[in-house]
Amino acid sequence: MNHKKFEEIRKDRMGVVKSSVYPGLKNLVSQIYPDEAHFIYELLQNAEDADATEVVFIIKNDKLVFAHNGIRLFNEADINSITNINDSTKKDNYVQAGKFGIGFKSVYAFTETPSIYCDSINFKIEKLLLPTEIEPLEGKKKGWTEFHFPFDSVKISAEEAKRKIKHGLLEIENTTLLFLNNIISIRYILEDGTESCVKKECAGNVVTSILWVSGEPKAKSIWKKYSRTAQLHEKRISVDLAFQMEYENENKLKFVQGQDKVCITFLAKNEKSNLKFYINAPFGCTPSRDTVNKDDNDNKILIGELAELMKTVLRELKRENMLTDDFFEVLPIKDDNVPTFYSPIIDSLYSELKNENYLPTVNGSYVSAENGIMSSKNIMDRAFTIEDIQYLFLNERLQFVKNQPVTSRAYKFLKLLGIKELTPSSVIEQFLTIDDEYLMKWISKINTKQLSEVYAFLYKGIEEIKGNIVRCRYWNNILSSNVYKEANLKLERIKKLRLVRAEDGEFYIPEDVRIVEGEVEVPDEYKIVDKKLLGKPDAVLFLKAIGVEGFAEEELEEYRYKQETRELEEKLNNISEKTDPLKIV
Repeated sequence: MNHKKFEEIRKDRMGVVKSSVYPGLKNLVSQIYPDEAHFIYELLQNAEDADATEVVFIIKNDKLVFAHNGIRLFNEADINSITNINDSTKKDNYVQAGKFGIGFKSVYAFTETPSIYCDSINFKIEKLLLPTEIEPLEGKKKGWTEFHFPFDSVKISAEEAKRKIKHGLLEIENTTLLFLNNIISIRYILEDGTESCVKKECAGNVVTSILWVSGEPKAKSIWKKYSRTAQLHEKRISVDLAFQMEYENENKLKFVQGQDKVCITFLAKNEKSNLKFYINAPFGCTPSRDTVNKDDNDNKILIGELAELMKTVLRELKRENMLTDDFFEVLPIKDDNVPTFYSPIIDSLYSELKNENYLPTVNGSYVSAENGIMSSKNIMDRAFTIEDIQYLFLNERLQFVKNQPVTSRAYKFLKLLGIKELTPSSVIEQFLTIDDEYLMKWISKINTKQLSEVYAFLYKGIEEIKGNIVRCRYWNNILSSNVYKEANLKLERIKKLRLVRAEDGEFYIPEDVRIVEGEVEVPDEYKIVDKKLLGKPDAVLFLKAIGVEGFAEEELEEYRYKQETRELEEKLNNISEKTDPLKIV
C-alpha cells in the first residue's frame, strides 16, 4: 500500500472528522466498553486471526506495546477496517469476532494515536479514523507485528491508564488460551520489570495451561476440549465444549466441576450458563462480549451445534473408557437452574443417555437409561441377580448401572434421566403386575437363603403401604381417600399371593401358613413357615406384615390340653383292654 492510498483514505474520512457528529462519535466509541481493559482481548483476537503463536504485552512509562508473531500481514482492507466504524459485517464477525472491527476501537479508552508496525506497512491513526504512513520501527524483530499505544488520552492520566492495564493483564488466567487455536503463549512485562506468562500445551484433546510468574509456576489447569465445525451464513465456524480435569495419579485424569463459564473465544464475564463445564461459540453479543443475546436466531443455531457436539463428546468418552463416576458428577441437575437458552445442550445429553448405551454397568458394559436400573450393592449381592430382575421386570436388556451415593450429583442426574430404581415398592409393584404362575416359576427356583433376603428387602415396602393406610385415616380429603383405597387394595392383593414357603417346600398364601419362632410343638394340621427363612429379623417382620400369623399362648395351651386329654383317653382305653391290672403301668 503506497502513500497515495493513505491520502485517499484520509481525504475520504476528513469530512466526518470535521463534521458536527465527530465529537459524539468519538465519545460513543470510548464508552462502548464498560471494562476499560477489554481491548487486551481484542488484541489477542487480532493476533489469533493473524495466526500468531506468541504474543507479548509490555507496559512502559509512556505507552503500552503489544507484539505478536502472526504470519498474516496488514493489507489495505485491514487498514480500512481498523480506521472505520462500520466496515465489519455480522457474518464476518462470526468467523473472526475481533477482526479489526469495532473491537479495536476499545484501545481509545487509553490512547489517541495508536501506531502499527509490521513487515508490510507502518502507520499511525489520528482522530480515530485517519491513517498516516510512518517510518519503520528501528529494532523491530522481523516477522513480528507491533502495536504502540501512547498514554496520550485527554480523559485518563498515564498513571491511571497503566494501573488499569496492569489490572487487566493480571486478570489473564489459564482459561484465556483455552479456546484459541493458534496462540500458545501470552507474556506480559509490567513497568517494574515483573514478567509473567501463560503457556499452553496440547496433547490430543487434552489442553494444559500453566501460569508462570517471575519464572515460577503459579497455577495449572487441564481440560479435555471437544470441537465441532459447522456452517453459519456460508462461513465455517467452530463451537467447543471443555471439561476441567485434574490428575488422579501420574497417568490418570479425572473430571472435576468447572465454573459456569460461557466464552465467545474469551470469557463473557456477565454470562452464566450454570453448567459445570465450559462452552464456547462465536455468539452474537454486546460489543464488550460480556453477555450473549438470547433472542438472536443465529445464537440459537449455535446452541444447536453445541447440542450436537455433546453427542460427539459422549461417543468419544465411551471410546476412551472415560464415562466415569466423576464425569457424571459434572453433568447438570435440577438444582443448577440452567437458563432455558442452554436447555438444548441438556436435552441432547438426556436424549442420548436415555436411548443409547452410555451408562456404565456393574459388569463393565454400557446400558441406556431406558434399560438401566439402580440398586445398592448389598441388594445385588444378596437378594436379586440381574437375571432375576430381567425376569421380574419383563426386560431381558435390563442391567444394573454402577451404584452412586444418594447424596451425590451423579445420583441426582441419573434420577433426572428417569432411570428405574430397585426399591421394595418397585418389586412389590411388579409382583402385583405379573401373572401369579409367572411369579411362582421364579420364586420356586430361588434358594432359602436368597428368599430370606428377598423377604427382608420387601419389608420396608409393606411398611410404606401400611403407613399410607394409617396416615390417610386422619386426612379428610379426596386425595387421601384415594391413597387409602389404593393402599388397602394393594395390601389385600399381596395377601393373596403365594409368597410363603413352608417346611414342606410348597408355597402358600399368608393366611394358610403359620410362623413358629423357637422350639415350640405345634399341631400337625398346620403348615409352618420354613424355619430357615427366619434368620433375618426383617424377613420375619415382612411375613407377619403380610398376614402370616404365629401361635398365641392360649392357642398353644389349648393344643397342649387337648393333646394331654387324648393321651389320657388312650391310657384309659388301654386299662379296659388289659386282663392284668398290674401291667397297666
